[in-house]
Amino acid sequence: MIFQFIAILSIFGVIIFIGELSSKFIFNAFISRKLSHMACGGIIASLPYFLDKCWSIALLSSLIIIVILTKVLKVFKNIEGPEKENWGTLYFPLGALFSLLLFWSINPLIFSGSILILGFADSSAAIIGKKYGKRNYAAKKTLEGSLAFYVVSCLICLIVSMISNSFVLIQFDQLAIVIGGSLVLTIVEAINIKGLDNLSIPAIGGLILLLLIG
Repeated sequence: MIFQFIAILSIFGVIIFIGELSSKFIFNAFISRKLSHMACGGIIASLPYFLDKCWSIALLSSLIIIVILTKVLKVFKNIEGPEKENWGTLYFPLGALFSLLLFWSINPLIFSGSILILGFADSSAAIIGKKYGKRNYAAKKTLEGSLAFYVVSCLICLIVSMISNSFVLIQFDQLAIVIGGSLVLTIVEAINIKGLDNLSIPAIGGLILLLLIG
């Protein structure tokens, strides 16, 4: 298990390093940050398949310490974002750890699904909103970005439900939870600022998935 721990931690390091390089030579810092966000979300969501609960807690705790150190030392400035008061990069592993503690013992799939929503729906909303957003509302939010979040969130919830049900089509009541739950998550993402959605989305997403498959 120690080998998997070191390997996964190293992969996070590679993702951050590649994100930093790509922000300088390939993409702008915003796109690089969101792609790194997706990649890290995908890896964290896969932890139940490679590590047990205790090792996963140790891994996320290590990531929290590393993020704090990089902020204090002002390393990887390009993928940190321009907002000095935005601690979203720290809230990401914190939110993941909170979701792990809440849902892993109930069903690791709930934990994985909540992190996929955080990693992919949230990043999709930011990228679509930045590139195609024309109808602004709230704090730097767009209707196009929120629609992207809603669609991706619905898809993830549907996939999680189908995996849980051995790919049997979901029932009407489950579909209602997917539609309503994704709407709640979209609202939560819209009203959270300064990266706080990285804390709230895994927790609320996990609760919705608990209703769906728990």
